[in-house]
Amino acid sequence: MTVTYEGTSLPQYLNLSINGSWKIANMSLGAYQGIGSETSVTFNFGIDGPVGTSIDYGFSITDTPMGAPVDAFDAILQPRDMIGSQNQGGVAWLLGIAPGLLIGGPLMDGGLHQRFPNQDCDTMHCSPASVSNSLQWLNSKYGLKMPADKITIDALAKVFGTTKNGTPLPWWDKKEKYLKDEKLPVYQVVTTSIEEALKAIKAGKDLELNTQPHAAAVVDIKKLDDGRYEIAVAHDTKQGPSGAGQSGAGGTVIEKGIFDPKTGKINGITWMDGQTLTNFVVEAPIPEPATWLMLVTGFGLLGSRLRVSRGRQGLSFS
Repeated sequence: MTVTYEGTSLPQYLNLSINGSWKIANMSLGAYQGIGSETSVTFNFGIDGPVGTSIDYGFSITDTPMGAPVDAFDAILQPRDMIGSQNQGGVAWLLGIAPGLLIGGPLMDGGLHQRFPNQDCDTMHCSPASVSNSLQWLNSKYGLKMPADKITIDALAKVFGTTKNGTPLPWWDKKEKYLKDEKLPVYQVVTTSIEEALKAIKAGKDLELNTQPHAAAVVDIKKLDDGRYEIAVAHDTKQGPSGAGQSGAGGTVIEKGIFDPKTGKINGITWMDGQTLTNFVVEAPIPEPATWLMLVTGFGLLGSRLRVSRGRQGLSFS
């Protein structure tokens, strides 16, 4: 299900019930195209039954989390409610038969990126596409002047060795070498920590989320009050040729799911549902020499203060 709404500076919560049971409960909506601009985000959830099945549904967007499902209306499942993928062997399923419930909740912390690139890509090219999206966002946000031809999907696919059978792991090692060889003003850090990923996105860094079968650029991380996290990614859910008569166009979405640190698994994101988190690959601009000087000076002053502090602690009496 794709929801279109106006982005706000305050939290908004999406709720959807089917036949009296929650399918989406208190999932937050981000201002991905900016405050006051129309934006869309996609959610997957399970509905049992063939086309023509009658259902009751309730839907709402609220300023605070809801405690019970919303009022229901009648609807009939239509063919448009079917989702298919050539990367899943051509098997279609009713809206999200694979994913389970999407249950959010009150927000404790979070960060998001606005106006993030999201490109169509060829079959099994998710890794170079996610990195290309990220580097193009960095290039635009920070004015890095990276040559456009160095950060395209095709250029990165050649570096990673990507084919229509996928991308060999660990592609991030090849990317790190490429950034250095081409003197692109970006450095990367690889982490498995969701807390580090949250800090990175809040600091204006970009990142890719990796599971064994899929990679996608992350545009939003929200920490919930129960220790779980909402994660939104920008990716192409219809990978494949997009020319005349092809079915690969129109699959780029911002899609939201849940990450549970207790299980290490992701729920609700296409090609990542039920998969274990592999890592996050974080990118950020390399500071200019003047910035490095300020950082080094700052660290020096901090060290002096720490030494003074430790000295005073050593003089305490009991």
